[in-house]
Amino acid sequence: MKYRVIGWTSIEAADYPFHLNRTENGECVLQAIIENIRKHGYRFGGDAHERYCPILNDGTKVEFSWRDWGEVMARAWGVEGKMGYMKFYMDELIPEADRRYPDGMVETYYLAPLQEIRDTIELVLDDAEFASVRQGKCCRFYPYNAACKKLDYGDLIVCIHRGHADERLYRTVEGISVYKDFSELYERYKEEIGDREEGFLAEMRDRYGEDEGAAAITLGKLCHAAKSYAYLTGSSDPMVALELEPLFGDVYCRPEGYVFGETETYDINLNNMVRRTIEDLTGREEEAREFLKEHGMELHLKVLVYLEERSAEKKPILPPDRALIDFLHNSGAKLEIEVRTY
Repeated sequence: MKYRVIGWTSIEAADYPFHLNRTENGECVLQAIIENIRKHGYRFGGDAHERYCPILNDGTKVEFSWRDWGEVMARAWGVEGKMGYMKFYMDELIPEADRRYPDGMVETYYLAPLQEIRDTIELVLDDAEFASVRQGKCCRFYPYNAACKKLDYGDLIVCIHRGHADERLYRTVEGISVYKDFSELYERYKEEIGDREEGFLAEMRDRYGEDEGAAAITLGKLCHAAKSYAYLTGSSDPMVALELEPLFGDVYCRPEGYVFGETETYDINLNNMVRRTIEDLTGREEEAREFLKEHGMELHLKVLVYLEERSAEKKPILPPDRALIDFLHNSGAKLEIEVRTY
């Protein structure tokens, strides 16, 4: 993932959601943060980190414990040893003259959708391996090298059929498990690989060279992301905007109208997304219907699904569960689903 730090914010601030560490491979996130620390010469402790939390260009912020933040700073400034983190555990352990903090600026113009910042790795697979991926087998093995350390949830894996370069399967990274070598990985996946340890290890050496560590990459179907939001149309009266807040919470204006309850995710459980989007209105459908009727407004629930253009995945369908159907019926909300390719 091509992460970069675009600014800093408070851990308690509600402006950016927390980055979800969905894999064991956090190296790509750490490298982006360390690069920014070195570039600007930041030096502050784990207690100050609660006020200065790095924001990534995917629009999420990364939280650390005081100790973990001390380890990040120690890596950034080359402080070695098991207790190196203690030099940055809290501000008072850093000489006041050496402390330096972010200025609070956020470079929002560097915010980017997942498809623009994700990395791609190619796996050349033999006949059996390629067939297994096509049939839905979801785990591939790879050396834990520089390319693998850049991977994160949502990155693209291109599976190429050996000897048939035009035959490709596109998958995304759903998980990464890291092992010290392929021997340790074999012990974990022995049942899946089969009782052939020597052959497997020789195959990995022939294919990838000497051990650099090993990783098991869990593959998922290629579907970039989905975004769900609710918006209100039908009135531009500023007095109505004042009345919106008690019922709809914080609302803000976009071309579609007043927007609230926005949710974005890297998977496509659309019912869960929509439930989170409208959670503040659940149980208050009649109240919402009366308010909208009084002011001549309409409530829309919009779901945007982004698909890789080369993907063979079928157009996703939202099968609404009973709770969502009841909400749409009782509130009078209109559901819109749009699929975009890139």
